[in-house]
Amino acid sequence: MRQPAPTILITRPEGQHRSLVAACESLGFNTRHLPCLTITPNDNKTELEHKSRIADVILFTSRNAVIHAHKQLPLPWLNKSVHAIGSSTARSLSEFKQTIEFNPEPPFNSEAYVHQLSSKPAQKILIVKGVGGRDLIASALTSKGWEVETVDVYGRSLPVLSPEEISSAFRTPSPQVISITSNETLENLVTMAKDHWDLIKDLPLVVNSQRCQDLANSLGFTQQALVANQAGDEGQLELFRQWLETH
Repeated sequence: MRQPAPTILITRPEGQHRSLVAACESLGFNTRHLPCLTITPNDNKTELEHKSRIADVILFTSRNAVIHAHKQLPLPWLNKSVHAIGSSTARSLSEFKQTIEFNPEPPFNSEAYVHQLSSKPAQKILIVKGVGGRDLIASALTSKGWEVETVDVYGRSLPVLSPEEISSAFRTPSPQVISITSNETLENLVTMAKDHWDLIKDLPLVVNSQRCQDLANSLGFTQQALVANQAGDEGQLELFRQWLETH
């Protein structure tokens, strides 16, 4: 008898999950979506305009940074040295016709970006990002003599969902694997799905970093999270393919 298709839980923000859902379904998964992060605009147009004008280098740290910066100060920004950390961020910039001088390199994280800049002379850099997050790039570049400025163009928060909406994600047949794209997403999942902890703690997670794997261990997940070799859809989908082959 043919086994039913396994179910994967996607936790990306509302409206940013569809491409991953479609890709997972094309692999043979059933999908559920439980948004574990809400993205909201953070209007800093005046600051963004001023700091981008005087910067030598402008780094976008995420797709959301590109989208929300564009809403405040439309891209492309001409005559600027624009960088992106990840391949998804680079694609988003290209969609707005923004030329990218510095293409990201695997594994598309902060450490890789700092390493890429290790041979470049210190300059003025503007980091366009969300509220909070890691400060590794800013602190590392400052220690190397770079003049670092930041602008927060969006915020992240815990979604407000009813118990029924949350429970729906775990209805029978329950998910067999969970996609997680950030530490904050994982923390929010544990908070939102506290009534389903006995289920989710034993499920395998697909995550984007060693840091997230370590966080899952500290939170009490019983299986070692699978770490994608690069952030974004491509790395996660490769792990989903491998998971299907072994299950």
